[in-house]
Amino acid sequence: MTRMHDPARSLSASHRFDRAHHTAVMALAALVATATLVTPSLAVEELIANLAYANRDPIIEFTGPAPGSDDRADVTSSGVRVRQGGDVAGVIPGSTNVKMVVSGQGDFEARLDWQVNRLDEPVAGWGQGLLFSVALDDERQTVLQLALLARPGKGTRIRAELLGRFVEEPVQKYFDRPFEDGEFVIARRGDTASFQIVDHAGDGTARELFSLPCPTEDIRKVGAYCTRQKEGNTSADFLLRKLQLTIDSLYAVQAPKQHRFRWWYMLVGGQVLLVAALLLLRQR
Repeated sequence: MTRMHDPARSLSASHRFDRAHHTAVMALAALVATATLVTPSLAVEELIANLAYANRDPIIEFTGPAPGSDDRADVTSSGVRVRQGGDVAGVIPGSTNVKMVVSGQGDFEARLDWQVNRLDEPVAGWGQGLLFSVALDDERQTVLQLALLARPGKGTRIRAELLGRFVEEPVQKYFDRPFEDGEFVIARRGDTASFQIVDHAGDGTARELFSLPCPTEDIRKVGAYCTRQKEGNTSADFLLRKLQLTIDSLYAVQAPKQHRFRWWYMLVGGQVLLVAALLLLRQR
């Protein structure tokens, strides 16, 4: 028996195949578009250390006063409250500090949110106060630092500086600006470092004190240090609320979150392909 060729029937089957193929292509295009929309941006990363959890947050390294000193450092619901007293015979007080040991690269902005309740002027020594610093991982071991210091006979001043173990010419600038409650900000854009302060009693805008060229190497540490000296210590009272770092890339924060998205892509993609195949088989 000879089977006659039916052009109309062939055209109809071809049309159904093209329509099913088009459906599958459109479904895959929708999947790609959806995947593009939900992919998280990794352009900037951020770490925020609430210092109310300084003694149990693994990202924070908290060092309290030396044993036997007159200092106190209490972790409260508002942050770390540091209260320092005068000299104690035979005891070197040491430095109460909080820091984040991190590795990151690129432009960054580091912030310390804190409050000064009391800072008396010492009668001797180089000064007493609080240092906020960002340490870089370059050969000179550069440190960018903002400090509030009470100095004997010179009152309380803010100091911005670039220094380091192998920095031949450290840079220091002093500013007669009152500071009671706000933020210290150290930022880097390209090869320029900027030192800024935010006054919470004002409009909340960061105001630049000083900028200078600086190395572009990775950062390795961000911290706040309540300074002490061997002699001439005086009374001080600080509340350290929050450390914050925004940076182009953090080595310690890789993309485990993306695994969840990748499994999601595979699951949805498999379902789309299955539906497209069923449509194709059904319409043949």
